[in-house]
Amino acid sequence: MFVLEDVAQAFGARFDGKRAGSIGDMGAFSFFPSKNLGGAGDGGLITTADDLFYDEVLAGRKHGASPKNRYEHGFLAGNYRLDEMQAALLEVKLRCVEQWNEQRLEVAHRYVSLFAQTGLTAKEAIVPLGFQKGSTHVFHQYVVKAQRRDGLADHLKKCGIGNAIYYPIPLHMQKAFGPLGYRTGSFPNAEALCQNVIALPVFPGLTAQEQEEVVGRVAEFYGAGTK
Repeated sequence: MFVLEDVAQAFGARFDGKRAGSIGDMGAFSFFPSKNLGGAGDGGLITTADDLFYDEVLAGRKHGASPKNRYEHGFLAGNYRLDEMQAALLEVKLRCVEQWNEQRLEVAHRYVSLFAQTGLTAKEAIVPLGFQKGSTHVFHQYVVKAQRRDGLADHLKKCGIGNAIYYPIPLHMQKAFGPLGYRTGSFPNAEALCQNVIALPVFPGLTAQEQEEVVGRVAEFYGAGTK
């Protein structure tokens, strides 16, 4: 089976000791400005250990032209070479991304501790992500499962606390994929998660005091206090 890893939000992550982007046949990263390693505009990276895939991707940057014959185009693709300004910016930020990812991980662990103190996790009002031994999450987003998710999102917004819902409609229920014939109930886990997940603030430099404010407002919504 051919495996293409979507690692757009996982630069620096590891699974079972292996780096994200090195597990499948190919990996596709994004350097969109909001990513853990982001440029000043659009950009990306494809990884592969397969020589054939490498040659195809390299040719795809220039409509199938090869280094040996730069004026002969074998297929239609695009002109997707990363410009030098983006590359220079990413090279500088690359030196810091591991430290930033560690800070995101610290934020995630602190959320788990703070939510446990409120009693919300015991009641399953809030269900944070778990941590797997031998693997490292880089928390591009900090997503939890939440009861009465939409009400919580409105409450946080009124309190001036940023949050987001990624994504409210599962792929198989998108109009674009209607011809595939899937319907409600085809993928119940995906459908359930789209109804109850919410992303809370996470970024390098988020302070403990700021996190306490976030968790306090969440607890306020559910009528819970801090111990």
